[in-house]
Amino acid sequence: MKLYYIYFLFIFILFSCKKENNTTQSPKEYNYNLLSSGKIKSFPLNSDTKYNPFYLYVFEDENKRNILSFLNYNSNQILFYDFDTNKHILKVDFEREGPNGINAISGYYIQDFNNIYLSSYSYTGLIKVDTAKHIIQKIPYGTTDSGYKIIPSYTASSHPYVPPIIMNDKIYITQPAVAHIHPIKETPLSVIIDSNKNNLLL
Repeated sequence: MKLYYIYFLFIFILFSCKKENNTTQSPKEYNYNLLSSGKIKSFPLNSDTKYNPFYLYVFEDENKRNILSFLNYNSNQILFYDFDTNKHILKVDFEREGPNGINAISGYYIQDFNNIYLSSYSYTGLIKVDTAKHIIQKIPYGTTDSGYKIIPSYTASSHPYVPPIIMNDKIYITQPAVAHIHPIKETPLSVIIDSNKNNLLL
């Protein structure tokens, strides 16, 4: 009787392993076709606005509207448009000097109207602001224990289309491999900053 149970258990394990191998060896395939909508999006610009495709983000506001934002380069302005209606909503002129001065904006990332992360040529870190032009927090990039200095992930000179990822007060910033700045073998794929403690984690 005991031999019968051992034989049954062996057969059960054999079929279970075989089934698991079948599922892992047959990856899912996805097919996508891109179709033209036939629509052209057009956003009106003022005469003092220069369009720069390096800085262009779409986010959702508290009313579930899709908002298009972009930086008017060399003017420290960020413009906001309703993406669906193409209407201009807001223009924010950030100060260059004073307690809320940003100097020259080199890039930005937007979560929402109250959480805008700017990078500046005069500060080695992120500057968190809102649309009232108040500096909420300065988050220094810092240096790792091994001496690695963070390279900004969304400036025109590095990776303009790789924004930071912000999750649970942790900021994940990708790092480009640039040999003349830091040895490629010692360059991490990304670093993590704890925005609550202004502490470099990795």
